[in-house]
Amino acid sequence: MTIHLEFWLTNFVFPIFGDTILNFEIDKYSIKISRVKNYKKIIEQLEAGKHECMPTAIITVECKINQKSEVLEIVNDLSYLFSFVLANNIKPIKTTIKENDKIIHDEFNSRNILPIKYINRKAIIDSRDCETLKIFIEKTFKNYQKFKKDFGLEILILYYLLIKSTPIIELSCSLCFILLEYLSDSASDFFENSEKSPYPITAPIRNKKEILKILDKANISDCIPENVIDKIVKKISYQHPNLPDKITHITNYFSMEMNKCDHFLFHYRTHLLHFGLIKDKTIKHSDIQNALINFIDRIILHILGYKGSKYLNIKEKNKEEIL
Repeated sequence: MTIHLEFWLTNFVFPIFGDTILNFEIDKYSIKISRVKNYKKIIEQLEAGKHECMPTAIITVECKINQKSEVLEIVNDLSYLFSFVLANNIKPIKTTIKENDKIIHDEFNSRNILPIKYINRKAIIDSRDCETLKIFIEKTFKNYQKFKKDFGLEILILYYLLIKSTPIIELSCSLCFILLEYLSDSASDFFENSEKSPYPITAPIRNKKEILKILDKANISDCIPENVIDKIVKKISYQHPNLPDKITHITNYFSMEMNKCDHFLFHYRTHLLHFGLIKDKTIKHSDIQNALINFIDRIILHILGYKGSKYLNIKEKNKEEIL
């Protein structure tokens, strides 16, 4: 039996340019996204904060009744991808099942019905054009499905939306580091697999260099055997990979280049997570926030396989750049 599925999405804002209907081919399914009635009025109300949970778009898919669960998973994955790239909390809040144009079942998704705040923040790509959004989904959907469990992408995106929505800069920055901690922990099993390299441990190497510098300054480095220095290093060093080690390993795996600014961002982690603020008053906290968000944008986009495509760099006032 063929059924017609309708998924009512909240907070999905259509591109300004292009068609008012978006069509995707995902796996063997034709997926159509169209506007709801009174779309413009609903968007205005959401932007003004008059409503916290209103459908703005409908995803429609035709499938066999035994394919329903597969379609549900695809729509769920799409909603997370849209949420990330459009920087908004996009969820299916109702599912309608039709047969021969007759409604045979209406189901409200209770976990998505609680207030879902509209986030009025800039998207990660130039979302004004339908074609750009379609290209993003076509390029990233397979990688999202491939890595969503290994890298915990669903929870990662929920953290990301919190980062984008909180008005407190220090909290946003702290959440950035919590997101990175979560990402590195989620990926640990992936890298500990026998076919892949485990996380490196760089603390002993760094500590040995520092110890040798101190001994050289005191002119006693030649007096202490290297095996003794190694024992000291082993005793004092953190014998596990730290957050920079783990994140660098992830970026290397996905061929993402980290610049000096990216590496220096970890310097602020201690300030934020131990003191709740950044003590360096010579630097704008909003600059650190934008640098952290840009770093996370690039990591997630690389995981999704979007390298070589255009994205908006929040650190450079949303300048369009090649990833």
